[in-house]
Amino acid sequence: MAKRTVNVPITRSSNTGGTFVRSYWWCQDDPPFCEWAHEADQYYGAITSYLRIQNVRGFSKKRAGLSWDIPATIDVNLINKVELVVYASNGGSDVTIMDRDFVEGETIQGGNVLTGYSLQDGWNYIDLERVPKYDSVTIEATDEIRDGDYINTLEIHSHRNSSNKPYVRITYSDTPPKPPSSLTPNRETLNPRGEILFAWSHNAVGGAFQKAFELQYQVDNGNWQTVKQSTPRQTYTMPASTLPAEGDVQWRVRTTDTNDETSEWSYASFSLGILPQQAPIAFAPSGSFIDENEDVKFEWAFLGGSSGEKQKKFTLQYSTDNAKTWTTVNETTSRENYTVKAGTFKQGNVVWRVKTTNNFDEESPYSVIKSFMIIGIPTIPIITNITNQSRPLITWEHINQKVYELIILDNEDNVVYDTGIVPNPLEKEIKVPIYLNDGVYKVKIRIANEFNLFSEFAERIFEISTQKPKTPLIEVFNNEYSITIRTNIKDDLIMVYRDGIFIGVAKNGVFEDYTCRNRFRHKYIVRRVDKDDNFSDSDYLFGRCSFSGDTISLADNPNDFMKMKVALRTDPRKSETLNIQAESNFYDGRQFPILEYSNFETLDKSYEYQISTKEELDKLKDLIRQRKTLLMRLNDGDIIYGSIQSLSTENNLFGYEVRFSISKTKDDDYVKINWWYKKTTTFR
Repeated sequence: MAKRTVNVPITRSSNTGGTFVRSYWWCQDDPPFCEWAHEADQYYGAITSYLRIQNVRGFSKKRAGLSWDIPATIDVNLINKVELVVYASNGGSDVTIMDRDFVEGETIQGGNVLTGYSLQDGWNYIDLERVPKYDSVTIEATDEIRDGDYINTLEIHSHRNSSNKPYVRITYSDTPPKPPSSLTPNRETLNPRGEILFAWSHNAVGGAFQKAFELQYQVDNGNWQTVKQSTPRQTYTMPASTLPAEGDVQWRVRTTDTNDETSEWSYASFSLGILPQQAPIAFAPSGSFIDENEDVKFEWAFLGGSSGEKQKKFTLQYSTDNAKTWTTVNETTSRENYTVKAGTFKQGNVVWRVKTTNNFDEESPYSVIKSFMIIGIPTIPIITNITNQSRPLITWEHINQKVYELIILDNEDNVVYDTGIVPNPLEKEIKVPIYLNDGVYKVKIRIANEFNLFSEFAERIFEISTQKPKTPLIEVFNNEYSITIRTNIKDDLIMVYRDGIFIGVAKNGVFEDYTCRNRFRHKYIVRRVDKDDNFSDSDYLFGRCSFSGDTISLADNPNDFMKMKVALRTDPRKSETLNIQAESNFYDGRQFPILEYSNFETLDKSYEYQISTKEELDKLKDLIRQRKTLLMRLNDGDIIYGSIQSLSTENNLFGYEVRFSISKTKDDDYVKINWWYKKTTTFR
């Protein structure tokens, strides 16, 4: 192994901070008197060009520190010698070298002694006796540094602005690279008629790169053949037909790095032979659904027989009649795919297979047969009938329906009704759940198949012209907690509308509205519907309820409510929390996120009340335990449909203080509309 020497610069240097003392012997003749005199100077060696060392009796020692970094390319186990090289002034004094790290500008401590040295003026080469694990030292004076009667300060040039910067000289031995690894080919059979790629990985030591390689091979234990190249490339391509058609090949390789060190050999082996062709792997499309308006891309993987073979051409076959007949495509290409244009296949099942030919004109068997499904949008449904009723019955026909959507528009193309997407493969009629006025309308219907592909809309114009029943009369009476609606009709269906929204059905000509807002002026009408779903509307009247306190009830039984009037405070305590749902997304170049808001939000309202009796408390608990939507009507006219998930109570002198939060779950009118959709089916 070759030896090398490298000079490593000092990266940190420092002095113990504080005062440096210069002392001398001073005498006065009259009267005779002599004593030591002292002069002091401030030095801060961590930021100066010089490091000052001093050992004065009666004063603390002033040490110097030097630090360096051993290069990563040097194996510390192969270091032969380490020398500290410094330039000194006021020399001629003994110093001690110790293994101690330091902090710049702070007091430097001593350490384990590495060596001693007599420091002279000029350059000094201090043998640290090969101690590579140390990368910093401290230097202190062994004895007082004197020049006659003066105690001097020893100076070492620092690594900062000095003209003679210190350094460390390291002598070390080169390390050869480790044997190469990951040899290929290995333990496989190759076709010698093609090129053979040899590859390996150079295993550097100390960061030295591959400079050259030597590769040797032998066939059936014959003579070694040698290939040498000066290159960092860790591959060698053997030309086609270099080796015989059959035989066992042993091969080895070693590498030389940029330090001219050579590794040991690494070995591998492989066989020579011409193997039969394997069928390619057909992998796409397989078991998938493809839109008839999309291209179909066939994909496979060439296998061949031996490593190094390539596809020269392919034969692709596909069938749309379950392999009774085939369509064949031949191409001379190394490309392992083929695309059929959109529209080539009709809806239905397609099977396919492929075989390949290698660069030696050897043909493989066909691959395993794969299949896929061509799908397309369903045909337009046929609207078969629309009855002449205020709630018309609409029927249609289709053979492949999984979901449907029905839309009704008026003569100005305004949407008056939309079912939305309805998942029902069997339903092919619908009784419109709303009442349409006489006039001209357009109905649109589309369906989707099992692949969620929608047809075009079927459209049909229709007219409603009905015989209206006699107009009903309406009376409205204001109560404390409700509004009473009366009509003169008792035999037909009477529907009650508040502010244009259906809220219920009158019984025996009477409807009691316990969902009205406190002190809010509501507009009411009643609708008379006969057995044929023909209707007529009354005139409208206004009504208003007026109550004190708040109420709570089940949403589907609002007339059975609890009064919540008082609290320990003057008024019941109320608060609300609104949360808008958003997601924070961070992007490169931005310190703060961008919020992406959804359409979702939550609204929680909190209340505190005083309840007098245990019976009232039990009723409130029973309402919550129903696990149904609750209705709260507040004194300020607000109204909320929601759920209560927890209730806290506290006993006091007046009964019970209760606290709860209600989470809004539905809009005010949603409950009524949903209820009506369920109930009106009885009136078909």
